[in-house]
Amino acid sequence: MSDNKESRKTPLGLIKVEEGTIEHDIQLQEKYQGFNSELLRLALLGITAVGLISLKVLIPEKDNQEFSMTDSTVTSFSLSLLFFGVASIFTLAHRYYSVDSLAFHLESLREEIRGNANPLKVDEKRITRNKALLWSKTAIQLAAICLGLGCISLATAFFLIIRQM
Repeated sequence: MSDNKESRKTPLGLIKVEEGTIEHDIQLQEKYQGFNSELLRLALLGITAVGLISLKVLIPEKDNQEFSMTDSTVTSFSLSLLFFGVASIFTLAHRYYSVDSLAFHLESLREEIRGNANPLKVDEKRITRNKALLWSKTAIQLAAICLGLGCISLATAFFLIIRQM
């Protein structure tokens, strides 16, 4: 009985998880985080491209004063900037929820290993983990969609600028 009290007093972070139990989950999360990093990098690159091109067109050189952007070009640039910004937000949301879901997963595993875990508490952690996984999945999908829409809007703006020249 005192053994159960001792293990109950042990902080969850000090409870050892059997080797080979969680490594696959961590590797999978690292791959998702790598993909997430690439999406974020591309979204930030898109924001930079919009800014650079807008400055070159809005503030033309002294020799080329006659060029100005049409309303449709401004709309395309604005949409691409909006989509790239939203994609960045979703990639950061994905990072948060994916790390959070792994933390809840580890916590529920350690509660089980502890031996005298309250089944309702473990189930609650799993439900929270599953919600975080769903948010994580949704965020990475929306980030990819917004990045694609940002690229399409930017390409449309390029086309409109080239057509106007």
